[in-house]
Amino acid sequence: MKNRKTMSSVMMVVMMLSLFFAANVFAGPAPGISSFRVSHVGSTLGGFWENIYSGQYLTARDHGGAELYVVTEQWGYDAYTVAKMNGVACSKAMTDFLYVTYPIVAGFRYYWNCSGQQQGQFTATAYSVNTYTPWNTWINVK
Repeated sequence: MKNRKTMSSVMMVVMMLSLFFAANVFAGPAPGISSFRVSHVGSTLGGFWENIYSGQYLTARDHGGAELYVVTEQWGYDAYTVAKMNGVACSKAMTDFLYVTYPIVAGFRYYWNCSGQQQGQFTATAYSVNTYTPWNTWINVK
């Protein structure tokens, strides 16, 4: 009986260690940010959603009204991200995951609530995970 208890204790320890190492063997460091941009702007007056294209520095539509949201997209992982409209902090309203192959998350789409602002400059800074390298993006909102 004593040998059976000892054997079962040893087996339990071996199983726990194998689960611990199996979970850690395949986990690698999260990739840092490789791309960061403003992708959409939407508002009560300007409608939802105006696409923002690479190199675009000004919205095509006039935005404002009761609600104003700006969307940023990034490929890679951030430690944290901050956004402002006319120097006033915007709050993160929602996050979508960007996948290369499901279920592996490769990036994020952040929806920033900048309601109360009518026009001006939106700026965002994302600090890349592991290195804390800052990535900046901006758009002038009509």
